[in-house]
Amino acid sequence: MKMSGNHIDQRVVSENLSSLPKVDPNAIVTLRVAFAMQQEFHDRVEGLYDPKSPYYHQFLKTGEWKRFVVREEDFAEVARWLRGEGFEVVSESKGEINSTITFSGKASTIETVFQARIANFGGYYFLDDPSIPTRFAKIIAGFLSNTPPPPPVPVVEDRAF
Repeated sequence: MKMSGNHIDQRVVSENLSSLPKVDPNAIVTLRVAFAMQQEFHDRVEGLYDPKSPYYHQFLKTGEWKRFVVREEDFAEVARWLRGEGFEVVSESKGEINSTITFSGKASTIETVFQARIANFGGYYFLDDPSIPTRFAKIIAGFLSNTPPPPPVPVVEDRAF
């Protein structure tokens, strides 16, 4: 299943890709799994104060936040899958709201497993939407680099007056 929109801003790619060195297929790349429940929680909290959001002033009731916690078995299954694909799980942090799995592997393995190209922009990022097994569609929200992406280059329109 393709993870739509889970890649670096295409404006950054078009401005920088030709000047970047080719990624060494043996380079060790480290990424973090972002879990869907955490993204849903973040969106819900942000929506509390946005009058256009369906969650505007829809505060969570006591204990309701627990539905956004990554289930232990889902967390373990993602880690098992990563190991099975040949990645090293560097760290696992299972929290109530923030859970992460940091993993690393060869650039070539990442491109093969996720069926997407990567590039090094001071940190590794997908150039294309990565693919994951369908069973993880409601579990994995995306992948994060350990460094922030470069900002997109502003588009300046040439206007004649």
